[in-house]
Amino acid sequence: MLEELIKQVGKPYQKYDEFGLASGCMAPVWFLYPDIPRYDWPEDETRIAEYMEELFVLHAKIIDLDEMQPGDLIMVQMLFGLVHPGVYLGSGRMLHCMKETGWESMRISRVRVKGVYRVCRQQ
Repeated sequence: MLEELIKQVGKPYQKYDEFGLASGCMAPVWFLYPDIPRYDWPEDETRIAEYMEELFVLHAKIIDLDEMQPGDLIMVQMLFGLVHPGVYLGSGRMLHCMKETGWESMRISRVRVKGVYRVCRQQ
């Protein structure tokens, strides 16, 4: 499934998916883990980071940075201060989605990692 996620690189950012559900920066997370519940965008968008962190803690366990594996969720603080989610791809890269760039792969060395989460994978 990670290979399918990587194929999304280059797609544009969309605040809502085709069903009218919140998507935005969480799109890679929901693509890989569709069972994680969606939430409505809060009116105060400065609280989005809080919503994401609460969601991650409810549906995944916090792990140490040195235990990170491809497919783990990663919460980072971007250089301009925004707390932002992504999916770890391995080799020091994460896949994320932003309004300005759409779906892209980037080096995590460009950001401060605030948390790493492992979703209980259903086989």
